[in-house]
Amino acid sequence: GLKATMREDGLEISGGQKPSPPPQLVSTYDDHRMQMTAVILATKTGGIIDGSKLHLVSDPEFLVNLASHGIKIREI
Repeated sequence: GLKATMREDGLEISGGQKPSPPPQLVSTYDDHRMQMTAVILATKTGGIIDGSKLHLVSDPEFLVNLASHGIKIREI
């Protein structure tokens, strides 16, 4: 739910925005970094995120750790 522009050296995200729930499935392009970032944003907004196992590449306990802090995660 944030407006961002892809640049050659990264993303440009204007300030003053508030995250909102995504209206559709969030594509992570098979990239664990995108998936993990989307999951963190979803802890604030909710949402359905593609690639439920991508975090295993770098942090197999990622979702378990979030759940241990009271974050509700459901795999569908």
